[in-house]
Formats: sequence, structure tokens, C-alpha cells
Amino acid sequence: MVSFKSRHATILLVLVHFTLGIWSIQAQEPRSLSTPEVTRQVENLINNPDEVSIKGGRVSTAASHFQGMGVLADGTFVMSHGEGSLKGKNRDYGYLYFVNPVTRKYLGEIDFKIPSDVKAYPSGIQACGNIIAVSVASQGWTGVKFFEYSNFDSVEELTHLELEWQGGGTVENVALAWHPDLSRYVLAVKGRKVYLSDSDDLTDTNTQFQEIGDINIKLAEAGHALIHESGNRFYLFGLGRYGDDEDSPNGFTVSPLTIASGGVDSSWAGTEYELEDSAGNFRWAGTANVNNSGNLEIIAAPREQNALGRSSYGIWTSETGSPPPGKKTFKLTVTGVVCYKTSERGEDEIFLKFGNGDRYPTDKQIDIDDDSGSNRWRPVASVTFLEGTTMALTLMEHDHVADDILVEHTVAATANADARVIGRGDGSEYRIYYKVTEVK
Repeated sequence: MVSFKSRHATILLVLVHFTLGIWSIQAQEPRSLSTPEVTRQVENLINNPDEVSIKGGRVSTAASHFQGMGVLADGTFVMSHGEGSLKGKNRDYGYLYFVNPVTRKYLGEIDFKIPSDVKAYPSGIQACGNIIAVSVASQGWTGVKFFEYSNFDSVEELTHLELEWQGGGTVENVALAWHPDLSRYVLAVKGRKVYLSDSDDLTDTNTQFQEIGDINIKLAEAGHALIHESGNRFYLFGLGRYGDDEDSPNGFTVSPLTIASGGVDSSWAGTEYELEDSAGNFRWAGTANVNNSGNLEIIAAPREQNALGRSSYGIWTSETGSPPPGKKTFKLTVTGVVCYKTSERGEDEIFLKFGNGDRYPTDKQIDIDDDSGSNRWRPVASVTFLEGTTMALTLMEHDHVADDILVEHTVAATANADARVIGRGDGSEYRIYYKVTEVK
């Protein structure tokens, strides 16, 4: 048991914790990113050829499954998971559940029983930087609760932001994003009302959300997500199956919104999109997100683990993204990998994985051993990411059951002409050489 902190109270929660090491360093600017030409990026989504497969965690069923999904500043997936017996459509309790999509680790979960004397479960969610907005459905209370994520020993409820819903029915969809032009946070609840924070710091106990207008966007089975484009223009993504029958493919709707300090305009019709088949299923949970390379991505959570106890997430990423105005772009280039000791007898089969989901090589592994004649690999693999963010760099060894992590490292968006990192994962010893340059 560890203490789950609150601004006004302390609640005991169960935390299953696995050490992640330096990968958990926080992004320098923990707020959601903007991305230009959202419609163009939506129309140029490609299915990630390397679906994220996570070992461990919870099995989902018709009565107990993922409800919502978000992406934190460091790339961690956070999901809500409803548990308990079905009574109508109400569940008794649930969890906030964390996984690392780069190193493919199940990190832990937080027992969600708030308040403790009310049967409640977390439903739709969206993360904005390190703030998590969670819609709550219960037998006695419904609305939105907020949490601040620092690391797996410190997840704090921001009780001063708690928002009780008065509009009838239960709240199952919520969306949260940063408005850079107003320096305020935007909250959309149930596709019906939009709120604006009255300060730029949600951790300040004096901060509140103020209602600024009504919208009329249909509920989405897998959740809502707000994406900022530029100025006052946002897009509300509604994630769900494309069609009404059980075999319908994944899909989503995109509804443009103009959000200003004086109100909201949602008079434009939304557009519906269909996605190619992938591992995840929008019947359960999903989100839209701008990754640290500035690309729009759509992520679908799985229903259940497969026979090997692994859960597969579908990820679609825009082919091209662009930095928001005023943001510098940096390029991380891996120039060499040296093996001093393999993780097993004979050769290792290695590949690189970046925090934006890119894999190098895309469809094979490189054989390497610790003999002086064959212990070097010069991949010249690169990825771009934005000022104020970080990029995860991971060297992995292919295994038919589960890939092993040999080196994991977090790279800051700061020019560095000659850098190296040593890792000793799974009994091996490797050194990675890389450089970070500003893209002019």
C-alpha cells in the first residue's frame, strides 16, 4: 500500500509498481501539443507496422474492460478500467492503469474507489501533459475528477478541480487540452458543455473551471479527445466503431470547434473516418494525441490479452507532421551501436525503438555478437522531435516470446554533437552513439 495524495485529503490506494528507470524523466513542457492542418493529417494516417504489444496487466471482458485512454507527457499510456458486477450498466469500481508503449512494460495500476463509500468507476479520460481528466460514473455521483501524475510513487488527486455534472445522465466522455493563445485549459464534458480554466496552473488550489458554452456532439464508445490546431481552432475526436454492428471496423468522427474566452462555436458538421483493421478495438478505449514529433496519432486499446498474456494496441500515425509556430525541431540520429557482451550465448538479434513508435530496421533484426570483428552496427537511424519535449531511445533484443530491453535512455531536445549511453539490460553490455541537431 502507498499513500495516494490529495490537495485536501489522503486516500490509500493499491499501487503495483515496476521500476522504469531514467525513461520516466518528465517532458520539459508538460502540456498537450498543438499540430497544424489537422484535417490533412487525419486524411494521411498510416497504420503503424509495429503494433505495441504489452505483457501483463488486466484481462478485459464484457463486464470488465477498458473505458478510456490518454497519453501522458513522457509517452506513458494511462487507461481507465472498469471492474465489478454489472447492475444495469453500472460497475462497482475500477483502476487507472499505466503502460510504457516503448519498452512494452506494464507499469502498474491505481485502485479507483473515490469516494470510498460510493460504488464508482472511471470511464472516459484524456491526459494533458501530466494532468489526467477522468469522467466518473457511479450510483450516487457523476462528473469529472482530476489527477496529477509525477511518477508511479506520486499520483495526486486535484480535489479543488472536481466538477459535478448537473445536466442529467452519467458522464462517460471527457476531453482536456491546453489553449496556448489564451494560456488556459479547455475541458469538454459529455460532448455537451465546454469549460475554461481561470488560470494557467491546474495545480493551484484556487483554480476552477468556468462554463463558457454548449455543444452538441454525440457520445463516443471509446472516448473523446481534444486536439488544438492554431488560434482558437480545436477538433473534438469521437472514437468508436465505424458502423453499428459488432463486426464494424474502427473509426472516428472529427468535429471542429472555435473556442475563445467569450464562448464556443460548434456550428460545423463533423466528419466520419474509417480506419484499416488493427489490433486495438474502439469498442473499448482509444484516444487522439499529438506525439513529441508533432504528428497526429490515433490509438486503440485492446479488449483482452492473447494466449501468451500480451495485449496489442493499434496505432495510426500521420505520415507528415509539422511543428507549431515558434517551436524548434530537433533531430536525433543514432550513428553507432557497439556490443561488449551479448545477452545470451552466441548472437543477439537487435533493433532500435524510438518514443514516437518508429522501429529501425522496420521489419528485421540485426545479428551482432561481442567478437571484435562483428560487434559494431552503424544504423544511421533518425527521428525528429519538438523543442520542450523528450524522445525515448531503446535498444531491444528480439525474442520469440517477449523482446528484451538492452538499453533504455531519454534524450532531451538540446543540441549535442557527440553523445553516448551505456546499457546493461538482460545481462548484456552495449554502448549507443548518437547526436542531436536542430533542424533548420
